[in-house]
Formats: sequence, structure tokens, C-alpha cells
Amino acid sequence: MKDKFYWFRLMNDAHDLLPECDHPERVIVQRTYKNGAQVVGPQCQVCGQFTAIKKSTVEDPNSLPRYSLQIKEERSQELREAGRRSLKGWWEIYAQYLNSDEWKSRRVQVMARCLGICEACNICDAVEVHHLTYDHVGCEPLFDLVGLCVGCHEGITDMDKEKSR
Repeated sequence: MKDKFYWFRLMNDAHDLLPECDHPERVIVQRTYKNGAQVVGPQCQVCGQFTAIKKSTVEDPNSLPRYSLQIKEERSQELREAGRRSLKGWWEIYAQYLNSDEWKSRRVQVMARCLGICEACNICDAVEVHHLTYDHVGCEPLFDLVGLCVGCHEGITDMDKEKSR
């Protein structure tokens, strides 16, 4: 019998196949997230990978250089292709998860919560369930999921794809 974290662990194991950054060229930088949170940490000067660390470990965080999104965007095509290949395994497992009894149960709960009405437009019938984040896939809390109509789901997916370019 599968425990409640089975799918979560399986998908995280597949995600861990992504190439890890082992470039030695790192600089401690300050970064501001979209929600306004300010963090510091090393950023790879080759691939742009960033890992937050405790601000208290840095004497004057405001004197640090800013996080460079440009470095992140200028990743080599080789790294992108390696990531795509490893993510393929993740998406295969995700497809299996969407056919599982665990997912079917969550889907029913989301549709009951939204009363079958799209939670984006509040007009059309909700027929699909959308993950707001993939961080908890496999044991996601219901607040990570929303019921959507086909049009809103396609629109949100298109926006997410555009944002990740």
C-alpha cells in the first residue's frame, strides 16, 4: 500500500535528476522576490542558480551586488536541454499520478469546494483542476488547487508558459 507521500517522493526523485550546479564561480548577492521579500545568497555566475542563506551571515546585505536575472536567462542551451530531458521523467510520473485514486479524490474535493463553478471567472462550469504550484504535487493541500473552466485553464497555462520564457 502506498503511503500519503508516495507520489510526492516519486516526483521529487524524478525532479532531482535535473543537473545540479557545480560551477565554482559564485558571488554573494542580494535578491528581492516578487512578494517583496529580500534575501541574500550565492548566485552562480555561469548558470544563475541562486540559494538563499540567512541574512545574519552577511554584515551589510545592502552593500552586496544585486541578483542578476540576465545570468539566469543566458543559460547555455545545453543546460536547458538536460533539464528538459530530466523533466520528461517527472511529467511521465505526473501523468500516472493524475490517473491515481489519490488525485481523483483531491479533484472531487476541489470540485465540491468550488460548487462546479470556475474559480477564475466565476461564470463557466469548472471542468478541470489546476495546480497553483507543483511544489507539493502528490500530497498537495487543497489550497494549492483550483477548479477552472477550459478557457481559464488554457489562459492561465499560457500566461505561466510566457512567464517562464
